[in-house]
Amino acid sequence: MATVPEVRLATGKALTWYWSCCLPEGFSYRCPLPHWRRRETHIVARAGTADLGRWIDEERPVLADHRAAIGGAAPSHVVRAWLIAQTVPQPGHAAGEFGRIELVDGDQTLRVL
Repeated sequence: MATVPEVRLATGKALTWYWSCCLPEGFSYRCPLPHWRRRETHIVARAGTADLGRWIDEERPVLADHRAAIGGAAPSHVVRAWLIAQTVPQPGHAAGEFGRIELVDGDQTLRVL
């Protein structure tokens, strides 16, 4: 099972970030599932196994990630943020914990979790 953060943007597109054992950090691609391909883009936020089992402080520049992975007009705002747990496309087990999730825009901070 994998748990990944996702943000849905005002453009109707979504970005999901995840930890990959083998894809390089920063690599992005459209979701391989046909229903989600037009709206969801995956980005490798971390790669390898060196930090497994440790608490990681992670920050993501959503607008910069949008520009690099999707391109086009910048979204006006983030519509929602999700944590998604799923077992597709491969079986297995994974565990994740999340704490202090915030959306920051200049001087404004919205605490999500």
